[in-house]
Amino acid sequence: MKNNTTLILLAAAGAAAYLLLKSKPASGGTKTRTNTDLVSEILNNDTPGQAGYGWRYFDNGVAISPNGIYYKNGVEVWRH
Repeated sequence: MKNNTTLILLAAAGAAAYLLLKSKPASGGTKTRTNTDLVSEILNNDTPGQAGYGWRYFDNGVAISPNGIYYKNGVEVWRH
């Protein structure tokens, strides 16, 4: 019985070590990427009263309307 328990513990430790090694970035660094690393907001200089005021635009084709509706390349994709 003790041999089975030892074998199970060794297998679990090996699986945990494997998962930890696989979870590191391929570059060898320790920082994980966030959405802010991948997408940049395009500044909107419209003033109140102009058609684009209140909208947020991003370089990946996403736009967010003033009422919170998300568009990707002009097609509505999400609303809250």
